[in-house]
Amino acid sequence: MEKTKNFLNWKQISLELSGSDNSIRKNKIPKKYERKVNRLIKLVELWLKWVK
Repeated sequence: MEKTKNFLNWKQISLELSGSDNSIRKNKIPKKYERKVNRLIKLVELWLKWVK
């Protein structure tokens, strides 16, 4: 999971979900966005397995 978190562009994720570039960070995901971010992480993990 940590490898996936390093892979993501957190500034862009924060902009897309909250409209602010620093609301969501790798080490601080507000409860409001936690479900969407966790889903994204799972999808990226699946993709990373697939490309290997």
